[in-house]
Amino acid sequence: MSRVAVIVPAHNYERFVGDALESVRAQTFTDWECIVVDDGSTDETAKVAERFAALDPRIRCIRQPNRGVSAARNAALRAASAELVQFLDADDRLEPWKLDEHVRFLDAHPETAIVFGNVVYFRTGEPQKALMSQYGKLSRPILDDRVHGAEQALQKLQHFAFLHIASALTRRADLERAGGFGETIHGAEDYDLWLKCALQGSRFDHWEDERPVAWIRIHTGSASRTRGKILRAMIAGALAFNGPRRPLLYEVSLGIHERERGMRRAGSRRILNAARNATEPLTALRWRLYGIAALLLPRFAFSALVTLPIPEQLLELYRRMRRFLR
Repeated sequence: MSRVAVIVPAHNYERFVGDALESVRAQTFTDWECIVVDDGSTDETAKVAERFAALDPRIRCIRQPNRGVSAARNAALRAASAELVQFLDADDRLEPWKLDEHVRFLDAHPETAIVFGNVVYFRTGEPQKALMSQYGKLSRPILDDRVHGAEQALQKLQHFAFLHIASALTRRADLERAGGFGETIHGAEDYDLWLKCALQGSRFDHWEDERPVAWIRIHTGSASRTRGKILRAMIAGALAFNGPRRPLLYEVSLGIHERERGMRRAGSRRILNAARNATEPLTALRWRLYGIAALLLPRFAFSALVTLPIPEQLLELYRRMRRFLR
């Protein structure tokens, strides 16, 4: 039995999956298995994966009808035998020492369930140029929260996702206890998983090293760039949530859903209540804007507002002001 299972869901990524698998084979930690799940691809994705499997017996490819990335990851989790799990999207890359460093960290910290580090972004045409964010306007990684513990993780997750899925190495037992990925959620399934892990008390620890552990590809098909899809996924997660107290970000998502369904006052009230309880200043300000807009704007204008990304230049200015005021 291998110590680490690297799980690679892939749908029509024949042009990228080879790079992802090369980054797995380049790991200095060698006790791994890699499970590629071809999720109903209509291109040569499965053939590329099978070529790598022929070269390296630690790699195997399983195929399923197209059911989405959550179902693909869950299928790989069921097929895996390793105690630790590394997720890697088929268009991204891991640094060669990623598994080595994070396995060592988890071995030294048995109380930790999820260790994660920083990521950088890159464009296909410039594969060696590291960007701190999707649009390259930030001076530090966009996900740069030094989170330690389940309580701090839950506090952050109330407002936003603070880690990229490729940045984490996770104990499989915690993933199974959380129930794996929600298969009705398409676009924010990793946020929902981390939330369930934090709610069950799984400990998160940021790996205190400035080096990025993974490279995230930016291209027209990147799911993370489709904010409308992410919003729909957050609404699906909020509707499916069955815990005793719905997290703030899910409350905001439900408020947006209510406004879009014509419940102007109810949606505004729910969003503003979440804003009053928010502890992240920039997030609280944004939610207040949404709450007021839910009352004042017509539906189409409100929907455009809530799917508009925060300009990275504004986020960079906010970060610099916070450092100056400390």
